[in-house]
Amino acid sequence: MGLDVDGNPATDANVALNGSMAPIGGPKGSGIAIIMDIMSGARSGAAFTDEVGDQYKDRYQTSGCRSLLNCFIAIKPDVFISTDNFNARITWILWSSVFMALPLLPVMMRCFSR
Repeated sequence: MGLDVDGNPATDANVALNGSMAPIGGPKGSGIAIIMDIMSGARSGAAFTDEVGDQYKDRYQTSGCRSLLNCFIAIKPDVFISTDNFNARITWILWSSVFMALPLLPVMMRCFSR
């Protein structure tokens, strides 16, 4: 959701471009954003928080360095759970997402719970 310069919800894209974006996922989304900012900015010595600048207005910056850094995180799931268990859980997430989009979900759930 876009916010105007005063932090109020904005439905006009031009107003939102002059303001900011609300974090996706509420408090959890904010937490993930802060962790990523720490990992890719503060911890590395690159720009972070408002030092990064506007990704749209500064997109074609031709002078100076923007001091940006990418953070890549690789996780080996089988350190925590077996590969089969991980694959089953991911399959469940993907299939449940598909089923959640279907209006017949209650009927399907009754069929699968037998």
